[in-house]
Amino acid sequence: PKQAATLTRAEAHAYLDAIKNVRCYPLLLLMLVCGLRRGEALGLQWSDIDQQGVLTINRQRMRVNQHYTAAPLKTQQSHRAMQLPPDLVQIIRAQRHSLTRWILDVTPEKLRADHQQALAAADITAHITLHGLRHTMAMLATEAGTPIKLLQATLGHSTIKLTADLYTNHPFPPTNAATL
Repeated sequence: PKQAATLTRAEAHAYLDAIKNVRCYPLLLLMLVCGLRRGEALGLQWSDIDQQGVLTINRQRMRVNQHYTAAPLKTQQSHRAMQLPPDLVQIIRAQRHSLTRWILDVTPEKLRADHQQALAAADITAHITLHGLRHTMAMLATEAGTPIKLLQATLGHSTIKLTADLYTNHPFPPTNAATL
C-alpha cells in the first residue's frame, strides 16, 4: 500500500490553528484527530455523536449518478465507534449553527478548498491531501506508541496487515499458503 504525505507534529499543530478560520472546521478537525476518510466525515450526522461523546461511523457521503447521497461504508470493519475526548465533543457541538441533520452539509470540493486554504494559512507547502490527514493521525499515533491493533480498529482497516504495512517500519511478510 502507498502511504500519503503527512504533516509533521509541528505542522499538525499549525494546521489545527488554521482550520479554526474555515467553514469546514468540524470535519477537518475530525479527519485529523480521528483519522476519518473524506466520505466518512462528510457523512456524519449530529445523531452520530451520543450523549457520552461516542462517535459512530456508519455511512459515507458520495456522488452516485450525479447525486450527492449517503452510501454504505467501504467494508464491514469501516463501521466503528470511538470515544471522543470531552473537549473535542464540546468544540464540535459548538459548531452547530443550523437545523440540518448533517454535522456540515458541504460538497467534497468545498471540504478540499477549505483544506487548501488552511494549509496555505499555516504556511505548509508540502502537498498534503485530505487523505493525508488520516495518515498524519496514524503516524502520530504510531509515534506515540499506540498499539497497532487499536490503530487498526480506529481506522476501520479490514486487516492488521494493511495497518502494519502502512504505519510501521516492520511490514508484515507476505503470506504464503505453502508455509502455513
